[in-house]
Amino acid sequence: MARKNESPAVQAPPEPGDEYPEKVRILAEGRLVSDRLWNADLAPARQRNWRVRSLFALWMCDVHSIAGYTFAAGLFITGLVGWQVFLALVLGITLVYFLMNFAGTAGQKTGVPYPVLARMSFGLFGANLAALIRALIAIAWYGIQTWLASEAVLVLLFSVWPQLTSLDGPDVPRILGLTPLGWAAFLVLWAVQLLVIRRGMETVRKFQDWAGPAIWVAMFALAIYILTQAGNKFSLSIPGVAPLDGPAALTQFFSAIALTVTYFAALLLNFCDFSRFAPDRKTILRGNFWACP
Repeated sequence: MARKNESPAVQAPPEPGDEYPEKVRILAEGRLVSDRLWNADLAPARQRNWRVRSLFALWMCDVHSIAGYTFAAGLFITGLVGWQVFLALVLGITLVYFLMNFAGTAGQKTGVPYPVLARMSFGLFGANLAALIRALIAIAWYGIQTWLASEAVLVLLFSVWPQLTSLDGPDVPRILGLTPLGWAAFLVLWAVQLLVIRRGMETVRKFQDWAGPAIWVAMFALAIYILTQAGNKFSLSIPGVAPLDGPAALTQFFSAIALTVTYFAALLLNFCDFSRFAPDRKTILRGNFWACP
């Protein structure tokens, strides 16, 4: 709603069923609706069809990624042994589970995204700063994830067509660290993701409902392939990294827990953007319960 010193145009009440009920009620009471504070993206969600499967698939797509695997593998370089890394991940993800439930409940009850929820803490217009900071972080992550995915695509291309490696060799000119072939892979993936996102959250939900299970199938297939190639033998120790013990191991253990929570901080901040489409709180609890482990 607008402040008294604002002068947004008063919109005529729309036909029933053509607008958001909250806006219809406000206009029917003769009050004003500010275009600076309300639009279709910020309004409470009208469709609440993100059920347990959709939230579960969201976690599949977020966790089972190159960045996620790189993070988990990086914990072994800290000097922790296998069981310590596993326990740190379990404890960290348990904390994430409860934090996600808090953030998810706020989104589900209000039906609004983070930029609107932030108004409770930062004020009507102070929330714009928080939203802009989040947007900059999202842009960075969008680029990082797209670059990692493009590198994976190049690996697949080189496996199928080895002759393409000549287009990505050390002698090939690079622009900002990428060869023309690298840029082509990056821009194609960038455009495909943008195409899905621009079609709205319902398209995102349908896409990830398919992509999430597909990622799990690929994950298990790769795990079996790697284990077979290793002769059914593997080691969780890193050559050249001495295991820690005593206070040093304990300190690093708690650091690993904190790093796990930090890794999920971006999704924790954004989770209300997805949970606002859930029909009830029970759906959020069940989706997180089955997905977080």
